[in-house]
Amino acid sequence: MTLTRVPEWNPSQRLAGERETLGLYLSGHPIAPYEADLQYLASGRIADFAGERPPPSAALGGRPFGESRPATLAGLILEVRRRGTRVSFILDDRSARMEVTLFEETYQRHRELIVKDAIVQVEGSLRFDEFSDAWRLVAKQIQPLHTVRERLARSMLLLLPASPQPPALLASLEQLLRTARGGQCTVALQYSASGLSGTLRCGDEWKISPSAQLIERLEELLGQHSVRLSYASPALSAAIGH
Repeated sequence: MTLTRVPEWNPSQRLAGERETLGLYLSGHPIAPYEADLQYLASGRIADFAGERPPPSAALGGRPFGESRPATLAGLILEVRRRGTRVSFILDDRSARMEVTLFEETYQRHRELIVKDAIVQVEGSLRFDEFSDAWRLVAKQIQPLHTVRERLARSMLLLLPASPQPPALLASLEQLLRTARGGQCTVALQYSASGLSGTLRCGDEWKISPSAQLIERLEELLGQHSVRLSYASPALSAAIGH
């Protein structure tokens, strides 16, 4: 019998296989590729809000919902439920989980995105529900998280392997970047060889669109955690616009 050597699965393929065969993610979490950038893509981690208690003045006349405040969260949709004219889903960012509710109009505008295992950014109003003793996010806007990251990223730093780079690796790298040109994200290469190190910044003609597929392929070529993105501002309010 002849065995054929096949490429090793990348992280997203492995997680998808685990979900399909086991019903859960075993070796990681789908939000992991975004975790280093969540400070630019969300108001905070879900755990930052889920553990808070509202001040006594937040409750208005004993009603189940107190005052609301704007918030943007990101994570994985675990399950989707409908109750009358309201739809809700559980959002998980690996730090904690939170229920997100949507009115019918909002749901109809974003229904294609609201599916199990989708990774999304949700903008809305954060309210404390006294009945369930937990915070909920009332959604107003939902976007795929990878498109938000691609739109907001302004520069990409690629960490080249420390050993001398073979011509084939550099040729593959050039081809990947060439196919992604036409965006607004600048590219820089950080390298080290023979005790020397430096950073090479590519010209504006090499500005790219940092899609999720491109980042995944770059890390397959250069190694895990070899791609680092920078954004215009660490403040979410300054970074996110439509």
